[in-house]
Amino acid sequence: AAWYLETAFRRHPYFSEYEMWHHICRARRGEPPVPFLSPPVLQPDLYRYYRTLTDIRNGHERRAKRRLETALDRDSHDSLSHHLLERYFDRPLDQRHFFPTPEGL
Repeated sequence: AAWYLETAFRRHPYFSEYEMWHHICRARRGEPPVPFLSPPVLQPDLYRYYRTLTDIRNGHERRAKRRLETALDRDSHDSLSHHLLERYFDRPLDQRHFFPTPEGL
């Protein structure tokens, strides 16, 4: 998948979503970080994913886990935060992930 994401980034380097996926791929492969071309806050969810990967690589697991839990406190249906907690911190998925809240019905 990295090759496809790299191709999209090379064709559209200033499209913020492609750029964030480019940085995420580099972080997952353990490559050194490169400067951002556009502000990362344009894609807050993907930036949280990138920051989680870089914090884990730099040995700041508690900071990364706390950031994801804070995101879940703000929005209990944040599927990306659920996925990252389940994948990197062995937190099982609970009922809130599978069933809608009463106010959402």
